[in-house]
Amino acid sequence: MAEEFTYLSNVSSSGMSVVGDGELSVTTPGNYSPGKLSSVTTRSSSLTDGTRVLTQNVRADSTGQLRFDVNLGSPSPVRQLVFLTNLASFMDSAAVSILPS
Repeated sequence: MAEEFTYLSNVSSSGMSVVGDGELSVTTPGNYSPGKLSSVTTRSSSLTDGTRVLTQNVRADSTGQLRFDVNLGSPSPVRQLVFLTNLASFMDSAAVSILPS
């Protein structure tokens, strides 16, 4: 597994868009009600693994943070040395939505 960048856009308390490879571990700010469940849906599109939809119920911790993983497909074997925004068409992507359960 090589080091590479993850590209985040449209980040808000209701979700985000992600471009990259491998698995991304997410910890949100404390914007959610402690102890309450949120529905986290990830719609990922991978060049090698196809399209997947995963919905998971995530409970906010005592500080109101959510913790969950986003699977962006197989990690790249090539190290990415430069931050390039035009790589999106060559990398896996995901749309993550966060809604109260």
